[in-house]
Parts: sequence; structure tokens; C-alpha cells
Amino acid sequence: MDAKAKRRIELDRQIEARKENIIDSAIQEFIENGIDNSKISDIAKRAEVGAATVYRYFETKPKLVVECATKLWHSEMSSLTPLFYPANYNELNGFEKVRQILNTIGSLYKIRPHLLRLLEQFDNYIVRERISKEFLQKYEAGIIDTRVMMLAAVEAGQEDGSIRPDIDAVIFNTTAIHSTIPLIQKLLLRGDVIQSDREIDAKTQIALLIDMELSYIKGSKECVG
Repeated sequence: MDAKAKRRIELDRQIEARKENIIDSAIQEFIENGIDNSKISDIAKRAEVGAATVYRYFETKPKLVVECATKLWHSEMSSLTPLFYPANYNELNGFEKVRQILNTIGSLYKIRPHLLRLLEQFDNYIVRERISKEFLQKYEAGIIDTRVMMLAAVEAGQEDGSIRPDIDAVIFNTTAIHSTIPLIQKLLLRGDVIQSDREIDAKTQIALLIDMELSYIKGSKECVG
């Protein structure tokens, strides 16, 4: 490899490192101050670069926000793999696998509140900024990747009889996720709005919703636990 090629490789490495530093700094800024309240100048200061450098790599704030949400989702889901797939996961029947997945999602209320708060802000931001679906393809790919484990669990349950054969796995996954995560986000972001909200704690509400979801799909074969 000649000197010019080596310089090109080193330059590419430096560029990628700067981009990652900006993304990591933006994520921390968003977590601490919220997406709407975070300015490019604040992110640049945290990353120890000029605002012009941020714009050089990310032409607009929406583009940076999408990159941050994509990286955060991937990194957090990777760190949660041991919870989604415990050592005995392959020994579980399909119903028990679905329960493991839903209980892990339910536990995000305690173990990853910053993730759910930021995703709620992100959803609101992309709607308000009218970010196109094409622009969100990379982010959506990460969501689809995590959907695969639920679809596989439902299919396994239908094969072993622990899940009803008439359940549409895609519809169940979408509905369960769109019910469970927004409930957790509401409890995290808005808490007790009226007096009666205090009558039932968050953990109980989340557990009840998951039990309802599981009861809906439970098959004729007896399930453990």
C-alpha cells in the first residue's frame, strides 16, 4: 500500500471518529436537555468542535437526530440481548419466549427510562418536522431487526401448541409493542395527571397489560408459569 492510500485510510478513520463523537455528544445532549431544547451550538460545544463541523457531517438537525436515534436504538437493544435471550431461552416453548420478550420490554421502565423518553421525543420530532419515511429507512431497519425475535417466538408457539394457531404474528407484534411501549412512555413522561392515576402503580399497570396480551395468544397446550 502506497503512502497516498495510507493517508486516505487514516483520513477516513478520522472522519468516522469525528462523526461518532458528534453523534455520541448529541445523544447525551438530547438525553439531558431534550431534542427540542438542544441546539447545534450546544452539541458542538460538548463534542469540542465548531458548529460548522457539525453541519459539515450532518447538513441539518433532523439528519443528526435520526442518526442519534438509530445508534441509540441499536446500542441499547444489543446491550439488552442477555435479557431477551437468557441462557435457557432455547428450552422455552413459544409462549414462554413471547412472555420473556414482553417482560423484558416491560422492564425498560426501570432499566432504560432514558431510551423510552428519547424515543417518545424522537417520534414527536419526526412528525412535527415532517421527516420523510425514506429518510428513516436506516432507523426502521433496526426496529424490524428486533421484530424478528417476536415473530420467531410466535411461530414456535404455534408449532408446539402453546400459542393459538390463528394468531397473526405481525399484527400481534405491532399491537403489543404499540400498546406496551406507549404505556411505559406515558408513565415516565406524564406520570400522575389526575388523582385516580395514583391508585395503581406503574409496575402493576405494565404487568396487567402484558398479562392481557399473553392471555390473548395462549394456546391449548398448558404453559409453564
